[in-house]
Amino acid sequence: YCNQKLLILIIWFLHSPLRVAVTRGAFLASSASRPAPPPPRCESRRQSFASRAMSQVTDNQRTTTFSEFLASHESNQQQHVVLGNEAGDADSIISALSLAFVDSLYYNTLKTPIVSIPRQDLALRRESVLLLDLAGVNTSKLQYIDDKGVLDGVQEITLVDHNRLTLASCTLPDNFNVVEILDHHFDEQEHSHVQGDLRNVAFQDNHALVASTCTLIAERLFASDAAKPPYDFSLSISLLGVILLDTVNMKPEAGKGTARDQSAIDVLVQETDWSTLATSRNEHDLLDTDSEMIDTDKLFHLLSESKFNVDFWKSLSVKDTLRLDYKRFQVVNENAFGASSILLNLDLFLAKDNLIGDILSFMAQVNIPLLAVLSSQFQNNEPRRQLLLCGTDAKLVEQLAMYLLTSHEASMMQSEQVPLGITADESLAMKRFRQGNPKASRKQVAPILSSFYSSESSTYSS
Repeated sequence: YCNQKLLILIIWFLHSPLRVAVTRGAFLASSASRPAPPPPRCESRRQSFASRAMSQVTDNQRTTTFSEFLASHESNQQQHVVLGNEAGDADSIISALSLAFVDSLYYNTLKTPIVSIPRQDLALRRESVLLLDLAGVNTSKLQYIDDKGVLDGVQEITLVDHNRLTLASCTLPDNFNVVEILDHHFDEQEHSHVQGDLRNVAFQDNHALVASTCTLIAERLFASDAAKPPYDFSLSISLLGVILLDTVNMKPEAGKGTARDQSAIDVLVQETDWSTLATSRNEHDLLDTDSEMIDTDKLFHLLSESKFNVDFWKSLSVKDTLRLDYKRFQVVNENAFGASSILLNLDLFLAKDNLIGDILSFMAQVNIPLLAVLSSQFQNNEPRRQLLLCGTDAKLVEQLAMYLLTSHEASMMQSEQVPLGITADESLAMKRFRQGNPKASRKQVAPILSSFYSSESSTYSS
């Protein structure tokens, strides 16, 4: 009899509003030990985000939705913009859009989001296009990095999803200043004047403390007393979709998700009004019929299938494959290298037409002597990674290959050199590796490649 009563109480709790309150309370309690969200660069930095929001945000502002806010910024030129990294993946795009929304509405710091890739390139980011469509965002109304005059008059920049401004495709005004950073990558220590709470780089001991910058934006949203739940579904589904992608749906074997990511997922799911999705944008049947909340498994699989679509990746040219998710890294003594993440088996990539010529052309276009191609795919629902080093300097490629195989710094990758699989060409030195540790993504690999240049193994450090 006692066991029956206990079971009834448990079932009641799981289906009651009390569970939502407990989850939100647990999130806020876990947040207490972390630094408070940084105050915006403004006249009274000492004021907290929450107190400024409560005193200055109007009731009319609070009712603006995420999609409405983005549509209203089509032609506005603002002094303070938010920029993601040059690769322009879903995390960079959505975190820039959502931070501008959260800070403008709930912290009274007007910011304009800029999509950090050319307008025509958004179509290549299939999962981002799909996610923004689910959120009801008109992507033609967004501002892109190649739009004419988009950065005219900009004085302050907030960086999201990177901590070193590397946008080579645009011209920044002379008097701009990076004033804030929200990121989860290795801190390159650029923009050293940005310190304290304004420098929120969630990366420590070669590990990201969160899997997604969108988790940091969600935490800022939850910390605002002005942003009272239920949250607007268009913002929640955008943040939630990216966090699910970046954590690989919180699968333990992927080694991506953290407790902070899980807390963000829980609060977004439970404290969002999903009725708009149910009535107007649920053609993908994303809602759980029992709870009337979004089904995170369905959302993840929908976005993941779009992102990893093999036919799409096979259809791309070599140059488009490399530039789709490309980042440049500056290292010691003006050395630089590039890293392209591709969601395609290396055998399929190496089989593309005009491979060597197009790789050389791409490297010349972005002005790098070394390119790392990081291949990621799933086999039998298990993550698999391979690495391809390409260089115009055979000595550089040889030294770096030895460093990956023998150095302590690179041991976490568990690299094993494997046959290239194609006929070598004298114009381009290439080495291929299988990564025993599938958790080592570009976040971990890029710092390792950077460390090579300052190591005793390298003749490129002096």
